[in-house]
Amino acid sequence: WREDATNRSPKFARNRVRHELVPLLDSIRAGASRNALAFFEELLKKSPGSDGRADEKEAARIDELASRLRSSEGIAASAPAFLSLKTALDGLLGEDASRTTKAHWESLKRQLALRRSTRNGGGPKKVLQFPGGKALTFEGNRLFWDRAR
Repeated sequence: WREDATNRSPKFARNRVRHELVPLLDSIRAGASRNALAFFEELLKKSPGSDGRADEKEAARIDELASRLRSSEGIAASAPAFLSLKTALDGLLGEDASRTTKAHWESLKRQLALRRSTRNGGGPKKVLQFPGGKALTFEGNRLFWDRAR
């Protein structure tokens, strides 16, 4: 690090971030800039150009999740993290993924929370409809990907 004439100039984006955005974030919520930095560091570890192993592992995990959703056994409703499940469903939806709405994902979040809050993770059968006539079915404490009937 070296102090030079450009370090204080708002002409440069890096300085506006350092002198304006970071203090604003921290004024809204203490530690927000530290949390944002940790988030971006984690993204960098998983980004193309890193060793790639994290990406390959995650892609394999998502593929396995999608495969299990399509199987006759399904998956435990309490098993997947929401973002992993959403990524797997985006893949299963294919071209129809662009037609999903926030309401689709909010319904999924609510249903996952409901299943996780019950004693055995179960509940009545519930079918969440997705674009293209596709559906995610909750049966007891299991999740299945199928076509709506």
